[in-house]
Amino acid sequence: MTDAQLEGMHRTDWDRQDLEPADSRLPLWLRHPTVQRERNPVRTLRILQALPLLLAALAAPAAAQFGQNKVQYRSFDWRVLETDHFLIHYYTQESAAAHEAARMAERGYEYLAEFFQHEFEDKIPVILYSTHQDFEQSNVIGGFIGESTGGVTESLKGRVTLPLTGSYAELNHVLVHELVHAFQFDLMKRSFIGQVGGRGLPLWMMEGMAEWVSNGVDPITTMWVMDAQLRDKIPSVQGLASVQDIRVYRMGQALYEVIGRSLGPERVRRILKPRSRRERAIDSDSLGTVREPPPAATMTAASEGPPPVFASDSAEGQSLEQLWRAYAESLTAVLSADLMDPDSIPGVEAVLKGRGYGRSFHLAPVAAPDGSRILYYSSTGFHNELFVAERTKRGWRSRPMVTGQKTPDLEGLPLVSASADWSADGTHIVFVATQQGRDVLQIMNYRRRRIVRTLKPELLTIANPSFSPDGRWIVFSSLKGGEEDLFAVDVETERLVRLTDDAYAERTPRFSPAGDEIIFATDRGAETDLQHLVFGPWNIARMKLRLVDGDILGGSVVQVIDTPSDDFAPVWSPTGDAVAFVSDRIGTYQVYTYDLASGEVRQRTRFLSGVIGIVPTGPALSWSKSNEIFYSVFLNGGWHIYRTDGFPEDLLGEPDEERMQLTRSHPPDIHADADLFISSEERKYRTRLTPEYAVVGALYIGNAGAAGSGQLLLGDMLGNHYLLIAGNLRTDFDQSEFLLQYANLGGRWQWGMAGYQYRDDYLVITDPSSNRLESTIRRGFGMQLYYPFNRFRRIEFLMDVRTENESHFVLRTQGIDSLAVQEETLNRRFWYAIPGLALVQDNTSYSGFTPIAGGRWRAEFYNAFGQVEYQFALLDWRRYYNVHRRGALAVRLLTAASWGRNQQLLRIGGPETYRGADFSELIGTRTAIANIEARFPIFPSTELIRGVIFFDAATTWFETTGFDAERINTAVGFGVRGFIGLPLRFDAALPLKVEPELENVIVKNDWRTFFSIGFDY
Repeated sequence: MTDAQLEGMHRTDWDRQDLEPADSRLPLWLRHPTVQRERNPVRTLRILQALPLLLAALAAPAAAQFGQNKVQYRSFDWRVLETDHFLIHYYTQESAAAHEAARMAERGYEYLAEFFQHEFEDKIPVILYSTHQDFEQSNVIGGFIGESTGGVTESLKGRVTLPLTGSYAELNHVLVHELVHAFQFDLMKRSFIGQVGGRGLPLWMMEGMAEWVSNGVDPITTMWVMDAQLRDKIPSVQGLASVQDIRVYRMGQALYEVIGRSLGPERVRRILKPRSRRERAIDSDSLGTVREPPPAATMTAASEGPPPVFASDSAEGQSLEQLWRAYAESLTAVLSADLMDPDSIPGVEAVLKGRGYGRSFHLAPVAAPDGSRILYYSSTGFHNELFVAERTKRGWRSRPMVTGQKTPDLEGLPLVSASADWSADGTHIVFVATQQGRDVLQIMNYRRRRIVRTLKPELLTIANPSFSPDGRWIVFSSLKGGEEDLFAVDVETERLVRLTDDAYAERTPRFSPAGDEIIFATDRGAETDLQHLVFGPWNIARMKLRLVDGDILGGSVVQVIDTPSDDFAPVWSPTGDAVAFVSDRIGTYQVYTYDLASGEVRQRTRFLSGVIGIVPTGPALSWSKSNEIFYSVFLNGGWHIYRTDGFPEDLLGEPDEERMQLTRSHPPDIHADADLFISSEERKYRTRLTPEYAVVGALYIGNAGAAGSGQLLLGDMLGNHYLLIAGNLRTDFDQSEFLLQYANLGGRWQWGMAGYQYRDDYLVITDPSSNRLESTIRRGFGMQLYYPFNRFRRIEFLMDVRTENESHFVLRTQGIDSLAVQEETLNRRFWYAIPGLALVQDNTSYSGFTPIAGGRWRAEFYNAFGQVEYQFALLDWRRYYNVHRRGALAVRLLTAASWGRNQQLLRIGGPETYRGADFSELIGTRTAIANIEARFPIFPSTELIRGVIFFDAATTWFETTGFDAERINTAVGFGVRGFIGLPLRFDAALPLKVEPELENVIVKNDWRTFFSIGFDY
């Protein structure tokens, strides 16, 4: 239950007790209990004034009753490297890489300042993490950071936050991409033109611009365009405005290629620059109605001139929609020439296919030695899973082996960098899992499906593990100091050997069949000059190992292939005399082989749309000892797995430079030589709180005087410390409300403290001329302390000390707008303290804004002492059974009890607990609640509107009366959920009554309806 839900449960039994203790269950900044009585209209207005204060409190991290944990597994010694335009925040482990990033940032700034014709007034903060695991701890970004998130730029303080990946070329791309966002935000903030025709900029315009300006166009994006064109899935320019998935990057990037080449870079700049009303009107149709383009210009340096579709006269008189369609058709005609749908090629077998456009993730196939089964990765949308597919008489049968994101042993199972391997005898598999914020190697007995070894090298990241032929060693790539190198670990002794130690990236290592060599992909080569930050393509290299009695002592690297194309994901042939790899040397990703003796390269596939993983450098093919080849093929907006006996093609593997140029257009300035030195100054990071946001307001109430409200949130640059100052101020201090809250999120122990004052006024009508006003002022100080054991489980400690000043008055109405105090009947003050303890577990997955898979529970106990004494305990268990991915059966069982001298009165009813009764209709000091709810999307195209069908049961009782099964209340009903800025809910319930003697059910024709704001249980 949420805090707001439980506020309706904790009340004092006025018939039995002397005092009214407040709600101990709520976090200290949310405790503002009310009694269900007739409301004073003046107080309703005060609630509206208090809404910003309450919303701020709801945003407090410690206010969540459930939710998984963002654990601070490691502490960092932060430093600041100040350059001409940046404040680079880094820690000592990544010092060398941070200085290179500073050079990239200054080069990128010079390029972007020229492109946008804009300069920053303040220096841009950049926060670097040496690994993605460290990046996932960042508090700059609220909520969890997914594996696929390469960086984030937020607009409040303009912070650019990103991890190192081991590849300086990738760092340069992501860094400049995020800097484009920084320029976008700064331009819009200064000129107030974050609107186009009165509407917000579509996501494709923001992300597509960032991709194109930072990287031009690339083979991955052109592959997406070709695939969509072939399947008649190319979105229109207007239709792209409603897209919210990865296509905003890919299609947006390609669309800016059209704008930049056909209409000129100035047309891109004009989207963000201040302009006249007439210019804004021209832009209002998402650039789709431009009839007067400037002379054609291009950002590409890849060819002598633009392709025919971009000739200067081709843009004349055409709308952007026409230019976009012409680009997609022309690009597809060139790239798809001589390619074939793998389903139509004889000898090509579909092992695993997806369920439709954009809904297939079958990745990183690796064949068992005999080719009878393969390992591969997939995702249900809730969890990443490692599957095995086995060949049967009826085809391929697939079943899951490992599921991630559910238990502490498998906090994460990488999908973007997914890779696994078989032992040479096919009895064991090795894969990477995340535990306690770091990667480990898991070795599983295949037949028993049991983990037999967990290897924990002194490294944070592990990728692409590969068994040696004798099973003694595992080779893999890892990040150290932000740079990617190769390592090998002895399975028995866990001795770690570093095989490379340089600034080049090395990925997907594989042992040769003889076990004396390793083949891998690397960005070293003739075109790479790390000293000047010039990055060449990916190439294939091999390492001859130095072995003594089976021990690996190191090795020497020899370049195998060095061409202008990107060559990666190498695997050995069964005999070890050749290497197969993926390359884009004809503009699309195909499989090639390299003969180690002759040096001959042959093209082996011609698949639409290409052989590729979810990231270009990931594993995409496997070659078994039985000469069977398995491919990860991108087709119809997803990844599918195909198989062949031997290779289906045998063509000369020469690069096609014309096709390659069509898929590459790099801004020349972004890859220019970087200066060897930049002006910089280093210092230790110091915590300093600066404003995140501020909100103020004021009004005047005729019979109550002046009132004002405001909020100020302060935070430090790293997002570890927050100070919230909020209040509703009145002329009379006792009528004012305020909250001063501090939260420290920077360590494994997360804690917060707050001081507050709240006031409640209740008008109780007794007769037309005389009423009773009850007023309570609550002041207090509290502290909360959280310790997360892992992502899924934590313990919470609470201590709250408060005083309450309670007054009762008899009022008499005088006219329509005024109330006169006739007599004060009660004025008393009391204090008490409330320590509490809770244990929480949560591995829930969501669809849209609704829990739909997994489960969670919460057990808690509170003990109030002082002038108020009571105990309270609660157990809340919830489980979500997924149905057809987007539907679920949700079950909740809750029981709570209060006892002691001032035991709490629990009031049940309403949409949060039991929908067959109104708010607080069921009363007792004990309660039990059961809810069963079927959840389903109403419209297939969106998760933001959902329907529910439910069954509720609840009962309350007192300690003296005991539990009575005949008093269990039940109800059935339905509801609708929608997210329109806020989570809105409508429920309609029909109470049922069971007659025990007749053993039948009577339906009361007494529908209860509720409209509420909040999330489902």
